[in-house]
Amino acid sequence: MPQQTEPNANYALCGLLRNMLSRSTVHSENTRSIVGHAGLHPDVLVITPGAAPVVVEAEFEPAYSVESEAKDRLGLEETSSRRVIEAVVALRYPESVQQAYDLTEALKSARLSYCVFTEESDGASRFPTSGWLEGSVEDLADMVRLVSVPQRAVDAATLAMEQGIDRVAALLDKRVVCDLLGFDGATYEAVRRLSAKWCAEPSVHGGKARPRGSSLVV
Repeated sequence: MPQQTEPNANYALCGLLRNMLSRSTVHSENTRSIVGHAGLHPDVLVITPGAAPVVVEAEFEPAYSVESEAKDRLGLEETSSRRVIEAVVALRYPESVQQAYDLTEALKSARLSYCVFTEESDGASRFPTSGWLEGSVEDLADMVRLVSVPQRAVDAATLAMEQGIDRVAALLDKRVVCDLLGFDGATYEAVRRLSAKWCAEPSVHGGKARPRGSSLVV
């Protein structure tokens, strides 16, 4: 059986995400992509016009250091857009990917586990707070779309809600995602598809039954 390397898996993942995120530029293992850190090469870097850059840091399971590496990328500045990285996905590749002959096909059928770190005023915040979300490469692409929403846009939407704009319900309302945040329909559809997965996190659903089809790995 082959023993794939993590960079090879990252390149394959980059190719899949590039096809799924048509508005974005997706790089893998590129040096000189972080201001002031010429030798630092994020595993996967997604740059979308008008959005915050998103990094995906990935390791084969058990991925002992992937979370710490993900948190270390928060707050860094991406070179081409000069925007700050506000969100990083920590991703665990399953053994099936490490042992695959065809990485692209293995990733297409793999159940990936991941969590998201975002930068808050009091430090890094993890979602979910414990355990891992689980999903396909398509689910991962949706998550990248969602967490690329810049914090300033979220703050503007929050202010709008506080001022009483009708028919706004968190990030599930199309008016917030498309009109107030200035994102396209693909981002709105990504929010809709991910809503069940977000509600699988206990701190979100408050201990109630999880929506059918949602998955959380502990």
